[in-house]
Amino acid sequence: MIFMLTSCKDNSLFNKRKEEGYKISVRYEANGGSYLDREGVTLIDMFNPSDYVADQDGTIHIKLVEPTDPRRPSGGREGIYITRTNYFLVGWYKEKTLKTNTDGKPINEDGEPLVLKDNKYYLESDNETQSEALYEYSGYWDFENNTLDYNPESGEMELTLYAVWSKYFEFNYYYQDGDEWKYLGSTTFDYKTTNQEGSTTSDKDTIYLPRYVDGAMNYNHRYQNNSIYTFPKVEGYTFKEAYTDMNLTEKIEDSFEHTGSIDYETGKAINPVQNIYITLDKGEYYYIKNASELVANPNLNGIYIIENDLDFTGLEWPTVFSLGEFKGKMYSKDSGNFKLSNIEIYHSNDSAKYGGIFGSINEDALIKNLTFENITLDLAYVGRRNRDTNFGLFSGYINNKNSIDNVKLSGEVRIGPITLGEDYSINLVANGDSSANITTLSTIHLSIYGTDQGDVYNYTINPDQVEIDESGYVTLVSVTGLKKPNEKYVIQ
Repeated sequence: MIFMLTSCKDNSLFNKRKEEGYKISVRYEANGGSYLDREGVTLIDMFNPSDYVADQDGTIHIKLVEPTDPRRPSGGREGIYITRTNYFLVGWYKEKTLKTNTDGKPINEDGEPLVLKDNKYYLESDNETQSEALYEYSGYWDFENNTLDYNPESGEMELTLYAVWSKYFEFNYYYQDGDEWKYLGSTTFDYKTTNQEGSTTSDKDTIYLPRYVDGAMNYNHRYQNNSIYTFPKVEGYTFKEAYTDMNLTEKIEDSFEHTGSIDYETGKAINPVQNIYITLDKGEYYYIKNASELVANPNLNGIYIIENDLDFTGLEWPTVFSLGEFKGKMYSKDSGNFKLSNIEIYHSNDSAKYGGIFGSINEDALIKNLTFENITLDLAYVGRRNRDTNFGLFSGYINNKNSIDNVKLSGEVRIGPITLGEDYSINLVANGDSSANITTLSTIHLSIYGTDQGDVYNYTINPDQVEIDESGYVTLVSVTGLKKPNEKYVIQ
């Protein structure tokens, strides 16, 4: 056997081989695909009958080699491959028949009539939009069991096998928006490769539903070949459930395997598109069982359901919370009252406008049924004078008193060698609506400290002139060159 990769117009080598006695030829038409990424190329195998032993009827039987079979003689190349973008190769077929409508006109896969111009098909409706004609195939060639049977008395023999392609199988995702289903996206896979025995991608025909991992909804799944599948996400929403029907009667549990298949007799894909219907909860939900989970998932718009007491000893409270405007929700599960304890917030950011457990709290936020215990807000060194700043142990500023319900607080505010400009506001609890259902478990301590200079400490705030009014508002007096032997002054 010899094989050739040749263009459709170049028959010189083909004719030469026929003259040498290679009377049998098999053409493998790429049929929309490309050999070795080269378009317009055909693979031809040629056989010389004298190289084979005939049976008692004088017939020789030739077992063909699939074009991409690694056992195929490579002719000096590393190997033959055939590809088509976003398609997989179903197999090779002997018969190719143009599909027509009742008027005898060729049609595309949508049933639209086509016209042929310059060897290309166009929509009959406008004669300008190119479209792919639909063909039907039969005569599937089984390379393991079929043979090409030839009797030398029949003269030359030519066989054409056509590559039949199928689009990658799809999962199409839709999410419910009111009474309407909106398209969200799709994922695809090569059905044939996935279903081959021993395939390393055998699980790619399966989708895996999101699930909570370490407090947050995880939309990723690692396939067995280590590639990552990502379930599509709607920003600002959390996955709830998934179904295979828009009436939401066929619920998916954990995972779902595509129901499509291939009819190898005809090369047709059966049910290649699987629709998935998703329901969502508005907001991005987190179910927090320990402090590390909250630290790992800071989101100013997040909805946090606290399921246990959380101890933040040795952990850094997220600066996203302590400097940002919280617009989400945080509350105890099942109307309990869980503790968030031993939180330390250290502010040395000279551009911070707000600071506290929460920098500021938006009027749309909700914080409910939580106890914040043994909290430390440390306003440490800031190198330049800050203006229009707001700090509080719980929050620098609360926009709406209805945002907070049944919250308890204890802890300390520490003020270091900072330099504050005009219009600063420091409150031991919070500025704004600081009376918003926050119960202080005990006196919120205030202490002033300076910079260690060996035997003495240098202060930028005079601890002897600090004033605290009934609402917890703190008035400071800035100084320069004040040195005292104490590291810290406890005001209250």
